[in-house]
Formats: sequence, C-alpha cells, structure tokens
Amino acid sequence: MKANRLYGICHFFGAVALFVAAQISDPIIMFWVMLFNAIVYMPTIALSNVISYVSLEKTGLDTVKDFPPVRVFGTVGFILAMWTISFLKLELSNIQLYVASGASLLLALYSLTLQDCPTSKAKKDKSLVSLLGIDAFVLFKQKNMAIFFLFAMLLGAALQITNTFGNPFLHDFALAPHYKDSLVVKYPAVPS
Repeated sequence: MKANRLYGICHFFGAVALFVAAQISDPIIMFWVMLFNAIVYMPTIALSNVISYVSLEKTGLDTVKDFPPVRVFGTVGFILAMWTISFLKLELSNIQLYVASGASLLLALYSLTLQDCPTSKAKKDKSLVSLLGIDAFVLFKQKNMAIFFLFAMLLGAALQITNTFGNPFLHDFALAPHYKDSLVVKYPAVPS
C-alpha cells in the first residue's frame, strides 16, 4: 500500500477514535478507545517521514540536508497546537479531543492531495522473520547500538510520562494560593 494512502487511512481512524473519545465518561472504555487511537497514530510518524523523503527526492533535494528543517516544522507545529489548546483553556475539557479529531480528519483529507509514494519493488518472498523486522535485532550485537536503544527507550518513557502527567501536575498548583495567578497555572503548556 502506498505510504500516503495508509497515512490518510490511519488519520481517518484516529479522527473517529478521538471523536468517540470526546463523548466517553467511562475510564475503561476511554482506555480502549485511546489505545486504538495510539495504535493508528504511531505509524503516522514513520509514514510522514517516508512521505517527506519521497517528496524531497522527487523534487531533487538532498534528504540528509533538507529533511531536518522539515522535521523542525513538525515540532513547531506540535508546540503551536499545545499552545493553542492552552490559550483557549481547553486542557481540562473534552473539546480538545474534538479539536484533535478535526485536525486528524484534515490530515486524512490532505493526504489525498499528496503525490503517490511508490511501493517497494523488493522481492516479495521474504521470510516471516524478515517481514516482521526481527532480523534487525542483530544490530544489538554492537555495544553502541544497544546503549543507544536503551537510552532511547528510557528517554521515550520519560517523555510519555511528562506528556501525560505534566499538565495535570501544573494545574494542581492552582490549589496553592500564591501560585493561582501564575502563568504556569493559567497556561501550563506554554512554559513547558
């Protein structure tokens, strides 16, 4: 399947999941809906990289030199989205899920306008181990790769914890009288 089409499909299902999540009040059902959302969202990170690489190559640009600025704009977009939710004071509201659903739907529709990414012409009769990427584990024989992987996992875990619990933690500062009017309490996503 072409990367741009799969990207659109994943974002469409993510939009549906976020729309449904905005209407749920049961924590167990919310867990499963958000797990589904994560399952369809996570591949879009790699797919957006593939689409960027293909687009850069088709326009004759060097992916090593020209991709990093593209990636920086992704980070800037993430920060602006968080600031928007914070400035609109939607951080503790289910409306933020509707906003995210709308953004995901827009990305799904936008993916229809992207140029097609060619599929691999590689030989199709690969082993199951190769198809699942398990043969990449041989890289862990190299000490540097094993250390890099370990620290990447630890950093990823720390990032997920701060993304999940940082905002509610900062909102709790409103309970302390001398912090209730601070910028951190009013707009927690802005200073972080």
